[in-house]
Amino acid sequence: MTLSVGPSPGARKDDGDDCGKKVSLRTALPQIAACVAANSFYLPDGAVLGYSAILIPQLELPDSDITVTRLQTAWLTSLMMLVVPVGEAVAVVLMERWGRVHALQLSLVPFCAGSIVIALADSFTLILVGKVLVGISLAVGTSPASIYATEVARPDLRGALITAGPLIGAAGLLVAYAAGALVAWRGVSWVCCAAAAVPLLLLTFCCPESPVWLVQRGRLADAERSLRRLAPTDAPKVSRAPRAAARVSSHQVFEKILEKKNYI
Repeated sequence: MTLSVGPSPGARKDDGDDCGKKVSLRTALPQIAACVAANSFYLPDGAVLGYSAILIPQLELPDSDITVTRLQTAWLTSLMMLVVPVGEAVAVVLMERWGRVHALQLSLVPFCAGSIVIALADSFTLILVGKVLVGISLAVGTSPASIYATEVARPDLRGALITAGPLIGAAGLLVAYAAGALVAWRGVSWVCCAAAAVPLLLLTFCCPESPVWLVQRGRLADAERSLRRLAPTDAPKVSRAPRAAARVSSHQVFEKILEKKNYI
């Protein structure tokens, strides 16, 4: 099976041999695996978004060990959205300082912590604390996942790989609802925490850092290794430019790396 790669805008006439080439599915598999791994963050994301539909009805039962009022249930459903601006601000800092992959991995820390707090909560206040932690995690992780897929996927694959995130999120919803049919709300919270292990493992083993970010940081050798892993037959060797020059013209260096290859 092959994927057709069309000419990029502004391609030179002497690039004709590369512009119309066919790219095998085997060649594209590293990019597909990396983007699916990054988008796997949406699995626990979707699971926790469906969690309120399981948690609130059980807390409202007469024999619940934690009682809630209607006002408190409103806070449970809306609090995660209220912390989104904070999470987005944190995401920008993490992405620029430590890279897209590390930002995704770090975003799973408050997710697991929040899920554990909810599972062990003995009061409504602790449930709210867990919700805040989970909400920050969701806000931090969604932006790096989308940006990573945008930066590493070829044009002919980019649209499908970016939209894989919501599909994986829907799978997370199904996981939460299936768990809710079998166990109580505390057990579902443990399931959500366990779901975070999936993106953590995939990010560790399937996602090289974005070559765009590496070039922006002046790490040209690392960018070359990342490109060769993501597109083993397409990535040319990177000329070792001085580090100071890389800081000044990282965008031009990146274009030089991918010249004639239609990678972006």
